[in-house]
Amino acid sequence: MPNASNYVELSRQFVEISLLDVAQADIEAQIAWGQLSLPTWPDIIKQHRVVLLSSAGTGKTWEIAQQCRKLRGEGKAAFFIRLEYLASGFSDIVFEGDGDLASFNDAVSKDEEIWIFLDSIDEARLDGPAAFDKALRTLSPHIRNNLQRTHIILTSRVGAWRPTDDAARVDSLFPYNKPKEADQSDSTDDTEVDDFLDDPEPDGADAERKSPITYYTLRHLTPDQMRLYADAKGTPDAETLTSEIVR
Repeated sequence: MPNASNYVELSRQFVEISLLDVAQADIEAQIAWGQLSLPTWPDIIKQHRVVLLSSAGTGKTWEIAQQCRKLRGEGKAAFFIRLEYLASGFSDIVFEGDGDLASFNDAVSKDEEIWIFLDSIDEARLDGPAAFDKALRTLSPHIRNNLQRTHIILTSRVGAWRPTDDAARVDSLFPYNKPKEADQSDSTDDTEVDDFLDDPEPDGADAERKSPITYYTLRHLTPDQMRLYADAKGTPDAETLTSEIVR
């Protein structure tokens, strides 16, 4: 788990994405035109199944480690686990930071809200193609009685996530039933509802809609965030450096 003393709070922003966005969307251009909202961590941790997809070196591990510390500092049950360790078995060795097996089991037994940060899918797969699946199967029995109150945040490089197989595995081992949205119109009759539900959707869209998984990617650092980071690290002439990077 990264050292907290080296972390710089940048209030990182995220972009909610679909599986098609991962491969083809120009996300920064959509942001510039105001077409996308920019969730931050308080929005992300409300979700129950999250996959954070981003390229190497963008800060995924640092960010989830800090959020785990922050939640624990607020007295909440939060645990940072590296998937490559989890594939070897469920014991104290899989926990980093202040978490341990005893506190994990205690949180589950109390049926309280839990956050589990699982890092990272691509690192786990270095040990073999089945390692990620084995890690999930190792964790699943330990939280099966508290799935509705468990928040699971997975990280991965974009290319290491298998949209169909991995999503199906997460949905199968960690099912979550989204609360039904309240009916917002008393005037809609049954026929209109049936017609809406029968509308065709693009290939794969129906499966993604039914899955509880929400996908996010980290937005690139803004110039202000670059300056903040450079200043925090004692970089001489942070303004000039940032200008050169942006240019």
